[in-house]
Amino acid sequence: MCNHKNNVERLTVLSDGNLITPDDVKMVFCNVVTSLLENEKISDRSPSEEYHSFEKSRIFEALKQAGGNKKKAAEILGMTRTKLYRKLGKYK
Repeated sequence: MCNHKNNVERLTVLSDGNLITPDDVKMVFCNVVTSLLENEKISDRSPSEEYHSFEKSRIFEALKQAGGNKKKAAEILGMTRTKLYRKLGKYK
């Protein structure tokens, strides 16, 4: 989604002088459009694929955070260790 506050902040930071010029606006909004189009390409995956990708990254991030300790990783994720093991089986 487009966050207008972030775009205004970008304009403020990226403008060369005290005034925001039309060229500054074009540059920031061209970047926003490019970013949105790139995100659209990524979302060509089905919702199920998106979810599994997100879930996998969260699991491996939790394992990293827990130093490989599966019990701690399960706690971080708010699930039982058994459920974590089941999910890990899908992603190996």
